[in-house]
Formats: sequence, C-alpha cells, structure tokens
Amino acid sequence: MGNKWFGTMGGVSEFCDNTINSIENIQLNNNILVYPNPVLNNLTIEVPQKAVIEILNIEGQIIKTINDSEKKTTIDLKNLSNGIYMINIKTDNEFVTKKFIKE
Repeated sequence: MGNKWFGTMGGVSEFCDNTINSIENIQLNNNILVYPNPVLNNLTIEVPQKAVIEILNIEGQIIKTINDSEKKTTIDLKNLSNGIYMINIKTDNEFVTKKFIKE
C-alpha cells in the first residue's frame, strides 16, 4: 500500500502516489523519469529543465542535494546503506516526491 496525496504548491496542483515499484522504473509524470528501481549503485534522473534533487532517508533527513541544470543526471548511491529512500525533485513548475529502494 502506498501513500497518496493531492496538493497545491505555488499554484500548481498535483497528485502523488508513493507506491514502491520494486522492479519497474519510476515515471513521476510525463516529464520526469527516475530509474532503475531498485538501484544498486547509480540512480538516473531525467528532467526536462533545471531542478533541485534531494535524496532523503526514511526519517526525512536530506542526505544528498544536487542542483542540476542537465536533462539527465546520474547520482552515485553506492555508499548508501540498503533500504528505502525518498527523492524530491523541484523544478520551476512542479515538486514531486517518490520512494525508491537501494539494494
């Protein structure tokens, strides 16, 4: 079971479903893609515009922040312990949060 919420931030309404997809890539919306899930070493994020990317532990503590202007970013996660993490992606137009598994 995943957590689902609907909210409005900065005039942009969005729906988020935090269901963990254990064997599928995560497509956050039509424009943002996060893969692979689960991840062993490198997590790839594809965003059509500059973004602030945050990796958080299950307690919500930010453990890594990337200010990115590239459309495709690879984040080295091999030093993270195995477990469930969250990723926040903030662009000028949207804010999305999703869970992923580090193996």
